[in-house]
Amino acid sequence: MSGEKPDGWRVGSLGDLILLEYGKSLPEAKRVPGPFPVYGSSGIVGFNERALVSAPGIIIGRKGTVGSVIFADSDFWPIDTTYFVSRRGDFDLRWIYYLLQHVDLAQLNEATGVPGLNRDKAAKVSVVIPPLSEQRRIAEVLSSVDEAIQAAQAVIEQTRKVKQGVLTRLLTKGVGHTRFKQTEIGEIPEEWEALSLEHCGVSIIDGDRGKEYPKAADYSDTGHCLFLSAQNVTKRGFSFDTAQFISRERHEKLRKGVVERGDVVITTRGTVGNLAYYDQSIPHDLMRINSGMAILRTDGRKVYPRYLYAALTSPVVEKQIEKLTFGSAQPQLTIKIIKGLVIPVPSGEEQELVARRCAELAQAVQEGEQHLAALHSFKSALMADLLTGRKRVFTDLPMAAE
Repeated sequence: MSGEKPDGWRVGSLGDLILLEYGKSLPEAKRVPGPFPVYGSSGIVGFNERALVSAPGIIIGRKGTVGSVIFADSDFWPIDTTYFVSRRGDFDLRWIYYLLQHVDLAQLNEATGVPGLNRDKAAKVSVVIPPLSEQRRIAEVLSSVDEAIQAAQAVIEQTRKVKQGVLTRLLTKGVGHTRFKQTEIGEIPEEWEALSLEHCGVSIIDGDRGKEYPKAADYSDTGHCLFLSAQNVTKRGFSFDTAQFISRERHEKLRKGVVERGDVVITTRGTVGNLAYYDQSIPHDLMRINSGMAILRTDGRKVYPRYLYAALTSPVVEKQIEKLTFGSAQPQLTIKIIKGLVIPVPSGEEQELVARRCAELAQAVQEGEQHLAALHSFKSALMADLLTGRKRVFTDLPMAAE
């Protein structure tokens, strides 16, 4: 720190505020089911009949997820991949929780193999310390933002559940049907068909391979053609945060794997079954897939592109993929497996209805996620202001309980 501090604050270190104490090993085999959460460095890993630490408390990742900061409202057991916090004086625990998030303990990782946090280094991190009354008010303000974040997350999760529920009903009951039949994927309206992708006009196009396949030196942050990796296809569609490009020359040497508007992209190795739909909303005009994905392209005669995407993202198909890859050390969706995936095929009118409803719900989820991202950004900026004293909170805010 520069040594500058707000009026009434003092300069100190984390070691002046807290002691990081080692968690205690509690293997799963030795846990007796009970009400008390058992914390690892990434969160709750189980429950036990006894607690090691009384609430409220703070758990910090020591090994694995280094520097993670978790607040516990109930008595808990921190295992030996964590530290738990003991206060060295009369400091507000919630304020300490936010301060630990702000200082980014993950940057103190010193291990070359398994990440690790050295508590002696953490103790030397310089901080500015406000009076106790202001600590409480800072914690109140940031807690209110956390409440808004939790509410936004709950809305998103509920919207996702509604989306899956609506999609499942539409794909099994349709609209206005009264007669049904049993098929290999369950009950569907009598007028519908249950067809494998191979038998409803869907082509499966693999990513390119061979000597012209891009090497590490061929990738860049800008370029002629976006070269998709599995990281760019998530449970929620395309994500371009880690997008890499290849040059026109490299692109023209490859033979297949170009994605067209209306295509569905599916991950086929590692985390299998993630899906994304390439429509006009995607800003990239030229994309290829790598060898860990496949392109699903319909000829439009049996199934429409948007309906194909909706059907593939439904529990009807998810269950098939889980069954076919369960227990595999390295899950893989081969072209043969993909061709054999079965979907319900209604009339064109009903396909349009299902696709439209699915798109509406997906848009609601996306808007919720954008709102959540804005809240996280706001919280980060607010922590930077309040925890350094650039912005102050005074007596116009109610004080927290002692």
